[in-house]
Amino acid sequence: MKGEIAFIAIVSIMNPLEMMKMKNKMTEFTNRHPMLPKFFNRAAMEIKEDTVIDLVITPKDGTPIKTNIKVTKEDLELLETLKNMKN
Repeated sequence: MKGEIAFIAIVSIMNPLEMMKMKNKMTEFTNRHPMLPKFFNRAAMEIKEDTVIDLVITPKDGTPIKTNIKVTKEDLELLETLKNMKN
């Protein structure tokens, strides 16, 4: 619930200028890492209820930080909302 409230607060307080800056930053990010959006687009087609998503971050020291989630129906609803915001 706290994360949801924070997300709603961030979206509701973003002004159009900040949104434009963020769009430009995302374009720059995509240009630097062109395979990442392709990966996410392909992976998005496979995310269904009960899909397990594993996340691993490996910092400079080499000690990985790992977690995973099992996608729920509610998660799919949030992902659909985010996808619609993109359009």
